[in-house]
Amino acid sequence: MSSPDSRHGLPGTIATYLRPAFELAYRLTCDLDAAGTAADDALIAVAVAGAPRGRNALLAILQQVVAAVAGVGRRVDVRGTLDLSADTHAMRTAVRAAIVGIPLRARAALVLREAFELSSAEIAEVLGVQPAQVIGLLDEARLCLARPAVWRSVGAERVDVSRSSALANAAGSLCARVRAAHHAEFGDGVAPIDALQAQAHREACADCREHRQLIHRARELSALATPPLFPESFWEERRRVVKERWLETVRRGEDGGHRSLWVWGLGIALAALLLWWGGAVLRGRIQNVPSPAEAPAAFDDPGLPVEVDSVAPAPPAAGLNAAPRISPGSAVHQVAFFRAFQPNSATPIT
Repeated sequence: MSSPDSRHGLPGTIATYLRPAFELAYRLTCDLDAAGTAADDALIAVAVAGAPRGRNALLAILQQVVAAVAGVGRRVDVRGTLDLSADTHAMRTAVRAAIVGIPLRARAALVLREAFELSSAEIAEVLGVQPAQVIGLLDEARLCLARPAVWRSVGAERVDVSRSSALANAAGSLCARVRAAHHAEFGDGVAPIDALQAQAHREACADCREHRQLIHRARELSALATPPLFPESFWEERRRVVKERWLETVRRGEDGGHRSLWVWGLGIALAALLLWWGGAVLRGRIQNVPSPAEAPAAFDDPGLPVEVDSVAPAPPAAGLNAAPRISPGSAVHQVAFFRAFQPNSATPIT
């Protein structure tokens, strides 16, 4: 586990990355309670693992946060026309709510790029995708963000967001390369086409013109998606909550370790008892096996045929005239038993 932080009694990983973990969770969910739970889960999971350090610890925590918020949050569509030049609380709230409606991986890629300024390789590591897929996720997120309502920017041409053909382009086509160049304008990858060629193509392609307008509009919107400014008392409360959860996790781990020792000890004792009991039963059976001399002699009746036991072999004969063994319960044995108790019967037994 990570070394504890002397100021808060928390592992160093939790104390250092509490704020970025909560900020990412809040940006992805737009919900304080859900963000707090997801951030705490991610911090404790990484602290218990104790493996990453430095930048790798941050990436591991962000990865855990993205996994923890899966299925959390719902889209809140904004209706009407909102002016991007009006930096109001309502506008920021509307943009944050619109981001929640983006599919999770695309939403996370957008937030990690815009808010945390991660590289494409780092975003790919956090999301568990190939670096080449990051641009596609950013494209999906930015177009989704630009479409939920009729956003209006001062001096910008109004974009008809009702048309759905803007994304219909084959991979590797001229349109695809031009649209990748639109993201490269924000530092996302390298433009696969010259700027003059891209401009000439946009003049002839209405879909690519619309794509560039939507990408720039999404850039403006994402800049407004900052979380509220929380006072220091809020962060102190967050530290208190996560500290309680951390201590509970530590206690539960210690109790589980003690229970494991008891279970192991009990299992070993039971195994030893079973071995002792099995040995005692085996020794008793060996001691109780009768010797050939102690075996009961068969009923000797020269007038009866002898039925030899076909299951167990007869013990070694003491001499050539030793009587063969008669199986108890056989027909011969029953007849002999009947004669033994009716010696005066005049009726012969057939």
